[in-house]
Amino acid sequence: MVTDYLQLVTAVPTTLSVITRHMTTPDFLIFRGADVQLSPRQVPGEAIARSRIVHVSAFALSQEPSRTAVLHALQQAREHACWTSLDPNYHPRLWAPNGEALDILRYACTFVDLTKPSLDDCRRLFGPGLSPDACVDRFLDWGVGLVALTMGHRGALLALRSGERWHIPSHDVPVADVTGAGDAFWAGLILGLLDGLPPRQAGEFGQHVAEMKLRTFGPLDRLPDRHALYRQLWKGTSPSATPEREGKHDDGVQI
Repeated sequence: MVTDYLQLVTAVPTTLSVITRHMTTPDFLIFRGADVQLSPRQVPGEAIARSRIVHVSAFALSQEPSRTAVLHALQQAREHACWTSLDPNYHPRLWAPNGEALDILRYACTFVDLTKPSLDDCRRLFGPGLSPDACVDRFLDWGVGLVALTMGHRGALLALRSGERWHIPSHDVPVADVTGAGDAFWAGLILGLLDGLPPRQAGEFGQHVAEMKLRTFGPLDRLPDRHALYRQLWKGTSPSATPEREGKHDDGVQI
C-alpha cells in the first residue's frame, strides 16, 4: 500500500467506524473526524496525473470541506483522461437532513465513468419500490458510463449507457462474514477493467472475488493471485493486461 500522500490533522481525531456483524447487510456507527478535513489544496494532483483510476465515495462527499476536495479530484481526473469510479454508499445519518444528497451525487456522477450501488444504497437514495432496472437507469441518466448494481444472493446487474445489460448470477457459497463483500466486488470489477476484461467478464470477476470474501471471516489474510483466479473462473488462460496510458504508472488513487 502506498501511503505517500497521507496527511496528519492534529486538531481532530481519526474517523472511527464501528461495524455490527450480521448475516445480511451490516450496520455501522460512524464518528466523523479527520477525513472530513480534506481540502482541495491537499488533493495530490501529481498522483492523479499518474494514475489510471480515481475512486471516491458518497461517504467523502457527505460533508465539507471534503466534498469540495472530492469534486475537485474528479474534475482533475477527467482533465487527465483518468478513469473515475464512485461508490454511492449513501446513508442519511451522514448527510444534512435537507435533501442535498441527491443533488450532490447527481452532479458528481457527471464526472464518473463507473459506479456500483447496492440495492440497499438505492432504497436509501430513491426510496423503496424501484426495480433493479429502474435503479440502474437512475445512474445512467445521471451520466455514468457503466453501472454495476449488486443484489446480494440475486447476483449483480451490469449496464452500459450504450444499452448493453447483463445479469451476473451469484453462487451458493457458505457465508462466514458479509462485511466487506461489496468492497471485494469493487476490487475485482476495477481490477478486471484495468486488466482489459470486457465489462461483463469484469463483473463476473467482481462477483467471484465477493464470494471469496463471503466465505472468509474477517479480512482476507493475503492478496490472491488474480491470474490464478482468472484461470479458475474461466478455466482458461489469464487475460493480458492492457498497455498503460502514456505517462500512467500507478493503478489508482482512492479519496
